[in-house]
Amino acid sequence: EYLAFVRGRSREQFANLQAFINSFNRLGFWVKTLVLGSKTTKMKERQRLLSYFLKVADELKRLHNFNSHLAIVFSLISLDQLPWPGRSVRQRLRALTSCLGDQAAFARDYFRNMGSTEPPLVPHVGEVLKYLTRIHEGAVGGDEVSSLPPDYPVSRAKQLGLMPVINYWKYWVSFNCLDFCIRFKRYSAKAMHYPFALNPELLACLNNFNDALSEPALNDLLDQVRQKYMK
Repeated sequence: EYLAFVRGRSREQFANLQAFINSFNRLGFWVKTLVLGSKTTKMKERQRLLSYFLKVADELKRLHNFNSHLAIVFSLISLDQLPWPGRSVRQRLRALTSCLGDQAAFARDYFRNMGSTEPPLVPHVGEVLKYLTRIHEGAVGGDEVSSLPPDYPVSRAKQLGLMPVINYWKYWVSFNCLDFCIRFKRYSAKAMHYPFALNPELLACLNNFNDALSEPALNDLLDQVRQKYMK
């Protein structure tokens, strides 16, 4: 499904992956909705909610739920420019922004964590998709033809019907990117699941994050809050 996604195949071929991405986005929008929401009018109350979700993000990371951890972190650092009254909150947001700003270093740390973490865990699919897309587009591993030696008879190969040329390096780096998924196949289904009992009351409260505002509505609300405190 990862490969079908980056190769632009039909959505039916990566339906589970798309559901994963949708859940990531909904969670981020839901958190942002609660922090910025119209029911909240004071920055101190917003800060209380933001501090709470920072603790939730830390706990999710401890549980190796990297997808939900980063969904919350990305939603909160987008609020970095608001005038938070607490110095510690401002420092924490800036530290997170700085950490995630260096994408190459972040990707290295992420894949290193994936390689050493035992299940159960929930990977962050976005980081894998970004790296696979770079591989597919030639940013990593090079384009199939441009990466060939200068003396390679490309035109002759085309005449003989030997194209497309297979770039084994591209396939190798793609395999390394997905290796953390492949290695989990040796674990039992039981080992891959968290030992948490379903809580119907909690699930009803979360409502599958359907109460979240849309991205344009959240951007408008963020502008309103920013302008109010700038004045």
